[in-house]
Amino acid sequence: MRQAAKRDTSERDIVRLLRHSGIDVELTQRPFDALAGFRGVTYLVEFKTGKAPFTESQKKFMAYFRGAPVVVLRSTEEAAIWVRKLRGVNKGEEPLPGQIDLEEFLKSGEAESRN
Repeated sequence: MRQAAKRDTSERDIVRLLRHSGIDVELTQRPFDALAGFRGVTYLVEFKTGKAPFTESQKKFMAYFRGAPVVVLRSTEEAAIWVRKLRGVNKGEEPLPGQIDLEEFLKSGEAESRN
């Protein structure tokens, strides 16, 4: 029987932040952890804990895949920076209507909530 894929410990909090930021996230098993969609663009996303390397199958995939590069997110802080870049929002600017203020989200501790 096939064993379920191990998920990175950073994944849950990062996914929560992305979804609260208006990014659609669909978790996958292979070749990477998720597909993320924002403003009509789909991104391949890999969640990593610490300095964990890519697997051999991931390296092979990246060698031949001619689509978008893989986005690697290791923390909620990195995810918040990526979201700001996607939205074209610089630190200190107002969030878009209906979206969260990433600074407040990170300060609130909600990103680390396990509820």
